[in-house]
Amino acid sequence: MDDEVRNLEALERVFRREKEFSFTKTTGARQALEIVRQEPIHIIITDQRMPEITGIELLNKVIGISPDTVRIMLTAYTEIPEMLDAINKGHVYGYITKPWDANSIVTLVRQAKKYYDLLTEKRQLDRELEIKNELLRKKNEDLKKYNELKNRFLVITSHELRTPAAIITGALELLNQQKEGLDEPLQKLLRNALNGAFRLNEIIETFFETVRFKSKEYALHPAVIDPRTIITHLLDQTKQYLMDRKIEVVENVPSGIRVMADQRKLYLVFENLMSNAIKYTPDGGTIQIEAYRKEGDAVYVFRDSGIGIPEEELEKIFDTFYQLENIQYHHTSRHQFMGGGTGLGLSLCKSIVRAHGGKIWAASEGTGKGSSFYVSLPLYNNP
Repeated sequence: MDDEVRNLEALERVFRREKEFSFTKTTGARQALEIVRQEPIHIIITDQRMPEITGIELLNKVIGISPDTVRIMLTAYTEIPEMLDAINKGHVYGYITKPWDANSIVTLVRQAKKYYDLLTEKRQLDRELEIKNELLRKKNEDLKKYNELKNRFLVITSHELRTPAAIITGALELLNQQKEGLDEPLQKLLRNALNGAFRLNEIIETFFETVRFKSKEYALHPAVIDPRTIITHLLDQTKQYLMDRKIEVVENVPSGIRVMADQRKLYLVFENLMSNAIKYTPDGGTIQIEAYRKEGDAVYVFRDSGIGIPEEELEKIFDTFYQLENIQYHHTSRHQFMGGGTGLGLSLCKSIVRAHGGKIWAASEGTGKGSSFYVSLPLYNNP
C-alpha cells in the first residue's frame, strides 16, 4: 500500500515479472484493511508516511485482523530507528529504504514468503499437536477408568474368594487327617486336591496383598531383623524342589546385616524372587544368593542361570499382570521349570520394597544368559 500511485505502479511492474506472486494494490488505509479482511493476504507492504495513519499504525491494525500476515515497510533513512523499534516489538518483519531497487525488494519478499510458510506450518503442527494431546488426554482418562475397574475386580475377587477357598482348604485338611483306610489312589487324589487348595489360597492372598498396596491401605509392622533368617528358612522350604530338579544353590549371605522391616512382608518379597529363580532355571542349573552393604543400604541379590530377560522387558516385568513367558504355554506352578503364575508377584515385590523406602530392579545380559534381581533396603544402624 502507498498513497502515491506512481510508487504502486512501480511495485506492480516488479511483481508482474515474478510469476510466483499475485499483487493487489490500494492507496488508502481503510481499503487496505478491508482487503485483508476479505482475502488471505500473505504479505503486506506499506509506506510509513501516509496522510491518514502511519504505516506502523496500519500494520498494528492488520495484526488484529490477520496475525500471520508478514508485514514489510517502505521508509526513508531518517525513519530507520523507528523501523528498528517496530521490528524489535514484532510489529514489522523488515523494511526497505527509499529509493528502493527491484532486486532488494524481491529478495526481502521471498524471505518473507519463506517465513510465512514456516509460520503457517508451525500453526498446523500446533493444531495437530493439540488434537493429539486431546486424544492422549482421553486415552489417559480411559486408562484411569480401566485401572479403577481392574482394582475393583481385584478387590471383589480377593474378598469373595477368600471365604470359600478357606472352607474348601479346611475341609480337605480335615479329610486328610482321617485318610486311614483310604486306598493309595484316593490318598493321592486327596493330596493333590489339598495342594491345589493351598496354591489357590496363595494366589488369593497375593491378589489381596496387591490390592492393599496399590490402594495404599496396607499396614507395616516393622522390627529390626536380619533377613538372613528369612533366606535360611526359604532354602529349607525349597530344599526338596531344588534336589528334585538338581539345582545347586550358592549362598553368601553374611549374618549381622540388619534392617528395619516387616518380616512377613519381606518374606513375601524373597519368596517370590526365590520362586522365580527356581521356575526360570532349567534342571541342573545354579542359583546364587548374596548380600552386602553399600552406601548405607543392605543389598540382596538373587542370581540364576536361567532363561534370562531381554533388555526391553527389564522394566515391564514389575508391571501388574505382566508375564515374560508366552501365556499360551501357561501352567501354574511355583517350582516347575517355566511354571506360570498370576503376573502379580514382582509387582507386589516392588510395592512392598518401595513401602520400606527401598528399591528393586533386575539385570540380565539377555535371553539364555540368566537374570539377577536386586533388593536394596536402608541399613538399620543402632546409635
